[in-house]
Amino acid sequence: MRVVLADDCPDMRALWRHLLTATSGFEIVAEAADGRAAIDVCRAHQPDAVVLDWAMPVLDGMGVARVLRSEQPHLVIVVCSAYHASDLPAEPAEVGVTYLEKLSSARLPEVLTRLLTATAPVATGR
Repeated sequence: MRVVLADDCPDMRALWRHLLTATSGFEIVAEAADGRAAIDVCRAHQPDAVVLDWAMPVLDGMGVARVLRSEQPHLVIVVCSAYHASDLPAEPAEVGVTYLEKLSSARLPEVLTRLLTATAPVATGR
């Protein structure tokens, strides 16, 4: 499963990279540090999934998700944040993405596996 990671914090991307590469079946095809770069690398690499930080420079994770959803309707999109889902200004499910609290990042391989084998987003990290 080809994955793009996008977060302005290099340590967070390193954690996600470690979690996914330690799990069989995942290949990190690109990384990005801002929303515009996330869109660009997703267009270039056509991944199966993208993991986005909620609050990134240039364009936030939900803005990226909206663009990617319109261009790649079957792309699995997971938006992560340190905030609880109820504290976020928009409901990720409305855009067809899954929300995962960063404190639950250890579950990322499991969540992506489930999403990549299912058809509908699931709520996690609540």
